[in-house]
Amino acid sequence: MKQLFYMYPLQGIAMIDQIPEPQISLPDDVKIKIDYAAICGSDAHMAHGANDFLFEMYGIPQGTPIPLGHESTGVVVEVGSAVTTCKVGDRVTINTVIPCGKCHSCRTGHPNLCDATLSARGGGGMAEYIILPDSEVYKLPDNISSLHGTLAEPLHIALESVEKAEIKAGQAVAIVGGGPIGMLTLQVAKMQGAYPIVLFDITEEKLRFAKELGADYAINSKDADAVAQALAVTNNIGFDKVLECSGSPKVLDMAMSLLGKGGGLVITSVYPGGSKYELDLSTFFAKELSIKSSYVAPDTYVRSINLLNRIDCEKTITNVFPVDKYTEAFAAHNDGKNIKVVIKF
Repeated sequence: MKQLFYMYPLQGIAMIDQIPEPQISLPDDVKIKIDYAAICGSDAHMAHGANDFLFEMYGIPQGTPIPLGHESTGVVVEVGSAVTTCKVGDRVTINTVIPCGKCHSCRTGHPNLCDATLSARGGGGMAEYIILPDSEVYKLPDNISSLHGTLAEPLHIALESVEKAEIKAGQAVAIVGGGPIGMLTLQVAKMQGAYPIVLFDITEEKLRFAKELGADYAINSKDADAVAQALAVTNNIGFDKVLECSGSPKVLDMAMSLLGKGGGLVITSVYPGGSKYELDLSTFFAKELSIKSSYVAPDTYVRSINLLNRIDCEKTITNVFPVDKYTEAFAAHNDGKNIKVVIKF
């Protein structure tokens, strides 16, 4: 079967078309034929080594092909004897992060911080077939297409980020980064009643998308007075919440300067290993600011599926490529002109 991999370390992305098709071996196994797999920023960042520190942390040997993809949908083609969440023929979306359930993090309510290697039993979601335990397989509602269902996974990340920010109706919110997570975060924050919402990005296409998806203001981060433009929206009081979704540590100065007194920053981005940020502790203390990070949402997946009808899936997915054109798909993801790019298997 065909499957996409990051060739660790720093050897880019490749398709291997002679991977053995995975076979069910456990009672709770579910075998899924993948229809669509969306590109996540973390998939693209891998080609530049951004996640290599995680692979080193988990002791993965150099030279190991790392399976790509975790925003996938497909059809169940086979199930183990103990499967209860789905049946053959069901259209499903998947969660490829499988906590061990036994380590300290799992047993203290933080399965997203599991000490074990977080990976799918049957490989990544950018493959013709995948096998997962039925606990991580979710049926799609009849009124959600398999293409739109690829947004369930990134939407649950955005939902977790907004909830960690504790956004309340009427609070001023700034979102830094107009990628898929930023655009989904924008839509969830709007559902929470945030106002005004300002989204920052460096491309005019994404600023236009942001306005179409509900941003009250969209500002180019490259403008010399970008921060001043945004603060003026709040009568120079500052924002109650800032959500950093760009993946660039360089924007943290801007993110912090946007916060008003008592404000909170939530970081959803994956930064390259070793990234540093120098914090002005006196201002941090005097303004009573807070910083949180949001890493792999632990319990929002079902709710994200329920919310798929509340977001604009049509506008959020901007391009679809056949799997044989995966290089063009990743190039489209990287060119700054698309929100979500999806690969069709």
